[in-house]
Amino acid sequence: TTTTTTTTTNAESQNTKKTATASSQQPQQRPITEQIEQLDWGTSPPQDFVTKMRSVLKSYLQKFPHELQSSILQNYYNFYQFLVESPIVVEAKNINSATKQYECGTYHQHYRIGDVLIAVGVVDILPNGLSSVYLFYHPNFAHELVALGKWTTIQEIEFTHQVLKVPYYYLGYYIESCPKMRYKSEYRPSEMLCPVHYQWVPAEVAQAKLQKAAPHYVCALASSLGGGESNDDKTNSNNNHQHHEDMDVSAVVMDVGAGIPVSIYMLQEAGQAIVRPYLEDFVREAGPYLKTKCTVRLNG
Repeated sequence: TTTTTTTTTNAESQNTKKTATASSQQPQQRPITEQIEQLDWGTSPPQDFVTKMRSVLKSYLQKFPHELQSSILQNYYNFYQFLVESPIVVEAKNINSATKQYECGTYHQHYRIGDVLIAVGVVDILPNGLSSVYLFYHPNFAHELVALGKWTTIQEIEFTHQVLKVPYYYLGYYIESCPKMRYKSEYRPSEMLCPVHYQWVPAEVAQAKLQKAAPHYVCALASSLGGGESNDDKTNSNNNHQHHEDMDVSAVVMDVGAGIPVSIYMLQEAGQAIVRPYLEDFVREAGPYLKTKCTVRLNG
């Protein structure tokens, strides 16, 4: 509350002081029902789904204090955008004949014991394969003897092969430095996509290459001359030459506040000597591939 004092003059009273009080209030939040009505449900959601979900959300959120309702609604909507709304748009003529009974898009596969829902696997059915997106499960059923994540993966592989009858099962991104993702390399035969040359490489070859490139974990998994594994049988001189190329900082783009991209050889010799150690540190951490995809900002 802010109190201000003003002075007024009139014929009856000179220098009469009046006090006015003004309250500063935070803008009121929109009613939760209005927030639900204005949710963007994507381009082509089933209308009966939207109607039912609006009704369910309204009744569900009434159980919670008003100050929590908006955050709960936002968390649900994030879930919807990530795991419900499908980003896949495939024309009918491009759909594999084997999958016509399952329209391409995002699906939730329910795993139950009797009437109890224990896990939900989110998958994308594609024209030539099945992509595993996410799995969430009841924590009471998570046990080392029956790893639900691995078991549902096997079920999805079987579904891909026996039901969809398509050739590929996609496990998603692989990060070698993330222990929770290493299970993806346990399924054989499998391949990883080279992020540099976009060629498929046997998983065991790719994994060894990634481990050798630590701590960068971003490197060419395939040679630029063709598919398959990179040539690891180079002579020492070739290895030294490759190392020199990898540490080359001439391709690194800098932002020095000049308003234009700058490379090291655009600087005078004294400037090159100052920034070169910083650029070499960056290349050493980022690796030879990412060094060409980033802009290094130099302050001061």
